[in-house]
Amino acid sequence: MSLKQIAEFFQLTPAEFLNSAIGIATLFVGVASVVFTRQESKISKQLDLQESKISKQLDLYEKRLHIYEKSKKILQMIIKSPKKICDNDFNEFYASVAEAEFLFSHEITEYINEIVTKGLELKLLKEKIADHNNRIQQQDYKHEESIIKCGELEIWFQNQLKDKILSQKFKKYLNMDMIK
Repeated sequence: MSLKQIAEFFQLTPAEFLNSAIGIATLFVGVASVVFTRQESKISKQLDLQESKISKQLDLYEKRLHIYEKSKKILQMIIKSPKKICDNDFNEFYASVAEAEFLFSHEITEYINEIVTKGLELKLLKEKIADHNNRIQQQDYKHEESIIKCGELEIWFQNQLKDKILSQKFKKYLNMDMIK
């Protein structure tokens, strides 16, 4: 069918038909442009949300990793020289992992408390054993029991790193698969 026949069908002159066709084409281009712009806007919003989510997950990961590293460091300090570690070291550790209760389950906060409690107990036992060896008399002190307990605590601390207990406890919180 020719342009002239189509124009006659609609009872238009060829020039009027051509102008109408251009108008309709312009309308279609406009509608397509709006549709594409809306789709582009939706995709852009989705990408922004995904980027924001990944950024938040990465921030959470970094905070959790910091607490893991501080926990590992205090364990290494206790293992290396439990007599030299001081109360201030434990206070600094607590301060550096203070937000753990907001970043982990109760299991990790209990574990951190256990590290500090056992660390202080080991430090105190080492001091009592040293005092006993220096012949300082202590009331209600049982030397053999203290030596046994001290050995048990030293083994507990060594196992936290050697047997990767620390790593296992933190593993589910430091899984890079969570950052998607």
